[in-house]
Amino acid sequence: MKLIKLDYSELDHSETENPWSLKGISFTDFNLIIGKNSTGKSRTIRVIVGLANIISLRAPLTDGSWHVEFVNEDSKKPIKVNYDLTIVSKRVIKEKIVVDGEVKLDRNGKTKIFSFDKSDFIEIEPPDDKLVLHIRRDKKEYNFFEYLIDWAANARGYEFSDVRPGDITIEKDVTTLVRLNTVPQVTEKLEAQTLNTIIEEFNSIGFEIEEIKVNKLSAAPFDVKILEIKEKGIQHFIKQIHLSQGMFRALALLILINYLIEKKETSTILVDDLCEGMDYERATNFAKLILEKMNKAHIQFIATTNDSFLMNVIDIKYWNVLKRVNTVVNAFNDDNSKELFEEFRTTSLNNFDFFASSYYSKLGIKNE
Repeated sequence: MKLIKLDYSELDHSETENPWSLKGISFTDFNLIIGKNSTGKSRTIRVIVGLANIISLRAPLTDGSWHVEFVNEDSKKPIKVNYDLTIVSKRVIKEKIVVDGEVKLDRNGKTKIFSFDKSDFIEIEPPDDKLVLHIRRDKKEYNFFEYLIDWAANARGYEFSDVRPGDITIEKDVTTLVRLNTVPQVTEKLEAQTLNTIIEEFNSIGFEIEEIKVNKLSAAPFDVKILEIKEKGIQHFIKQIHLSQGMFRALALLILINYLIEKKETSTILVDDLCEGMDYERATNFAKLILEKMNKAHIQFIATTNDSFLMNVIDIKYWNVLKRVNTVVNAFNDDNSKELFEEFRTTSLNNFDFFASSYYSKLGIKNE
């Protein structure tokens, strides 16, 4: 399951807080969300991760209104799934699922759901503090729930700038992968061939390492394990706590991606502030490497940045440019602004010049 479209709003009727909405964002296998400061890049990541957490029961109901479209490409013919969810004061006001144009669940006052056992709709009365897909899950009778549940279970969001070599997260179940700092546990589970691939790819970015291993942190009062790397030309292993932030962040994300590929998991990875803390050469090489890997793997990658060097190496066909007017954020991309994007491609400007030129100011003019 891949996320392909999103519209979102919240606090529309609040008397004490400002409303906020996101419109027109669309996704491919690889995506770069860009925009000037305070346009809503990080918030967009939180909105998507928030929905996944609600569906997967990793978080309680949170107020907001989501309109999302997914595509399931596992079958012979791609299947489109639309999901509408509105939660107000932690109560479900609306919940609707449409599969290939056919309504399967309609909750808006009264609630009706299509039963495959009965080949017809039935009326139910779900509690207003629960999603129907939580209380009525049945892989045979209501198999359309599985599309959303599968996506949510395999969607993971990370803050690249929040990853620090000195922070170590220990998870009971490593498959949840809540934080990149879980990387020592993940590394222990990798096959030798995968670990060799990671070393080769990490060196292609611009680092020079010969070996990666996991070892117990001797100073810890209990069993805490950390990464250690052997750099070329240096005699002893270096503990992760002594690595630079940029180096450790890149290594952690690369290990995570290769772990998911090894396990053949179809996933959505969301990263806020991609390549934050990395130098120009390694950041650009890292972004190119991730793009190449996502094109080969069953992993959807969505990242935010406002760094010029990343924009200049990632084709604008992968961009969502956010532009905020007051509390409304509009996304512009190759899908809804094709003419403007095609016109920009004919210029000799660098991608980052999109913001410094008249093209940024043209965004949305035809839509207003």
